[in-house]
Amino acid sequence: DPAAAAGWFRRAAEQGDHAAAYMLAVVLLDGRGVARDAAEAIRWLNSAAEQGDPRAQYRLGMLLEQGQDLPRDATSAAGWYLRAAEQGDARAQYDLALMFEAGDGVEHDEAEAARWLRAAAEQGDALAQYNLGVKYATGHGVEHDDVEAHFWLSLAAASDQSAVIDASRRGVEALAERLPPPDLAKSELRLRERLAEQPS
Repeated sequence: DPAAAAGWFRRAAEQGDHAAAYMLAVVLLDGRGVARDAAEAIRWLNSAAEQGDPRAQYRLGMLLEQGQDLPRDATSAAGWYLRAAEQGDARAQYDLALMFEAGDGVEHDEAEAARWLRAAAEQGDALAQYNLGVKYATGHGVEHDDVEAHFWLSLAAASDQSAVIDASRRGVEALAERLPPPDLAKSELRLRERLAEQPS
């Protein structure tokens, strides 16, 4: 029962439970079991984010970046993304990388963008893997390295995210044509090892 769940979340949130504050904010933003109340949701989201909840920090950053239910504030969005990213939230790492790449709310910094893309890519984010592969292929923010580009694009192509599979495969094919056979073998071995580590 969504209404009962909202009541439980509220009671726990009022006692200082940051996870419950985050869940209450989500319920209030979505209007599940309660009337949608963006202002109250933002208060609970702020509470959870200030208590260090990375999900709340990410969601608050997203609302600020998009100007959804709050005035758009890219600088504050980047700050919340950074706090969540430092706690290992892959979505925040990816979105923060995009902000560094675009210079939106932060100084334009290709190296910082690559650093955060790598953090998200290491956690299995296929879009981050694709974008990191492109960075290695073009040398933007990282030293040009076709072996690394091939590895990250291959990993993205092996994902289940259809948005990146085709573009990744095209990049892999182009790199495979220009990589020397020993370098191609090195990338493919690393790919097989990484894929073997992933849960089925």
